[in-house]
Order: sequence, then C-alpha cells, then structure tokens
Amino acid sequence: MGHFTTISKSINNKLKGTYEYLKYLIDEKQHPNDKIYTFSNFDHKRFMKNLVQKEKKLIKLRKNQKKANKAKNYCQSFVFSLPPQNKDILFNHWQMIISRMIIDFEDILNTKELKYLEENIYINVHERKGKNSHINVVINKITENGLIDLSKKRFIYKLRTSFTKAVQEVLNINPPMTIKEKEEHKKTEEIKNLKKIINGQNKVIKKQISQNELIKWTLIFIQNAYKLKQQNESKAKIQNNLQKVKNNIKKIENEEQKEEFERILIQDFYEYSF
Repeated sequence: MGHFTTISKSINNKLKGTYEYLKYLIDEKQHPNDKIYTFSNFDHKRFMKNLVQKEKKLIKLRKNQKKANKAKNYCQSFVFSLPPQNKDILFNHWQMIISRMIIDFEDILNTKELKYLEENIYINVHERKGKNSHINVVINKITENGLIDLSKKRFIYKLRTSFTKAVQEVLNINPPMTIKEKEEHKKTEEIKNLKKIINGQNKVIKKQISQNELIKWTLIFIQNAYKLKQQNESKAKIQNNLQKVKNNIKKIENEEQKEEFERILIQDFYEYSF
C-alpha cells in the first residue's frame, strides 16, 4: 500500500531550537498562504513549559548517573502531507484525523494518559488550498529514564501508516501508488486490454461461424427445394423450405451472398412465391 508523504527530523539546538521551530509553525506572517489551525489541548506554551521542566530533570538524571548531557536535541518533528486538494478540508475533519493518530502516539510514547500526551505533543495544521496541506507534530523525547529515539524507521513507518489510514477513513482520499503498485496496475491493465482484444476476436470468430452456419443451412434448404421440385412434391412442402431460405437471407450480412440467394429464389422458384 502506498503512503502519504511523511517527513521526520530531529529539532537541533535543544530548548532554543524547539522554541524557534514552534514560533515558526504558529507565525501567520511567515505563512501568508496558509490557514493555520491550532488545537487547545495541544498548546505550544504548555508544551514548552513542560519541556523546560523535563530538561531540568534530564540534567539532574545525567548528574546522578555521572554522565554529561550530550543530547543535541530534545524533540522530533513530523510533517504529514496530503497531495494538493482543490477543496477546503473542514476543521473537524482535521480533528478526526488527529484523534485517530493519537492512538499510535500512545503506543510510541508507551502511555494512555491524556495529560501526558497533551504536555508532550504539539500539533497544528497548515491548510493550503490547491497545494500540500499538512499536519505538523512535535514530540518531546525526554522521559523519566532519559531520551527515546523517535527517528527509528519503525516509529516513522507506524505514524505514516496511521496518517494514511486516518485520511482514507475521514476524507476518502487514497495515497499515490508505489512503484511496485504502478507496475502491478500496469500489468493488470495490460491483461484487461488483452482480454478485451481476445473477447473481441472471439465475438468476431463466433459471428463468422454463425454466418457460415447460416449460409450452409440456406444452401441445404435450397437443395431440398430443388429435390422436392424434381420429385413433384406439393407446393406447400416446397414453400416451407423456401420460407426457411427467406428467413435465413434476412440474417445474412454479406450483401453479395444475400443477392445470390435472392436471385436463385426469383429465377428458379418464382412460381412458388404466390
């Protein structure tokens, strides 16, 4: 299955870098073409306040462990992008998508406590009509035991899959096909086209067989009419055969063959037409 675009990066420069990145995300002046949606339960101020407290605890933990705080970053950013859309996506649609994704955030952060999630995750949406609207997510990596590595491929894959499924469910939009899916789709279409050609050829063949059968039986009925005529059989019997010939002539598509049979009826069986 294909996925929508997901970009993940570590936010360098610890507290300062995170503060500047959040400031950039919420600044409407830097995004004049975006409609920015924020969510009260994922507030940037509360996020930063909690991050400051977490850093103090991390430094204390490192001292107790007699280790230096060598961490270059405290947070991981994720950008989940949609392909360009020509229609506005409603605010409640974004809410529904995010609520579905939160389940996977719970698994990654190993908690189901809502307060913890709200303090350690920041989310906003940048909607761009006709362009790539996207969800911005920032996750605090500091835990009671140190830092968790959110740059691992399995985390990114899980969140990308979560975003893709949520968008499919809420907006009924499917992601672009992967190279493998494109190749399989191409093969499927080629097979379909080949079947159409074969079916078309079969119809032509069947039709030709049907026409050949018509001509064959028309000849048999004419031959029978000649025999009956030679044997001086009743007019009714001869007319019965000739009627079968006439019925078949109506179904014959080859105009030359049709004219030939009609010529025989007029030339050799004219008197039986009355």
